[in-house]
Amino acid sequence: MRKIIFFLVVLSACATHHTPPSITSGHKVMERKYYEVMGAQDSLRSTAAGTIGIWFRQRWVSPVFNQDLFNISVGGPKEIDSKSRAGIRIIPTGAFQSVARAADQEELSEVTTAPGLAKKNVWQHLVLTIDYANKKQEFYLDGKRIDSTGKTIFTKTMTANSPSQRVTIGSEDDGSSAFFFGDLGAAFVEKRILTEAEIQKVMNETRPK
Repeated sequence: MRKIIFFLVVLSACATHHTPPSITSGHKVMERKYYEVMGAQDSLRSTAAGTIGIWFRQRWVSPVFNQDLFNISVGGPKEIDSKSRAGIRIIPTGAFQSVARAADQEELSEVTTAPGLAKKNVWQHLVLTIDYANKKQEFYLDGKRIDSTGKTIFTKTMTANSPSQRVTIGSEDDGSSAFFFGDLGAAFVEKRILTEAEIQKVMNETRPK
């Protein structure tokens, strides 16, 4: 069964935005300066593959800081940002980057797209597929697969049989940094790899108005 996290209204997120709206849509989103998705801890538990995606519209291009879009944390120490079961972010070059581990103590697996793909003031749909068993990660931008480079070094073929501790959009998993500046639309996660056609279907069904 597909586990979809829908945000039915557009959220605006930035470092100075301390009172975002409360939203209940299958899962509860807490009122904080970032958005923590409650009840989604099992979303990538005990799986050999996964797909995560989100609609976003960037309002400010940071020349220095990463801007996190979607994080599913394995649950390491809060001060260690890279303990992610799965995550996608915009880095200062305007490239998209994955942050992923199959298990808590694994070395970071990271792939990065070409620079300049993150656009300002334009809605974009970003999806990452993660194949833990075959050590492969792929990005899809606006429904089309895009090239990426980097290391995928999963030492385990599936994620641990333990729930993630935090699922967040718009910041680090603990809300400490890497704030996204702009608007966030529908986000989703599924415990298998979606095909390009399936990704396009989800994209079209959740396109912000």
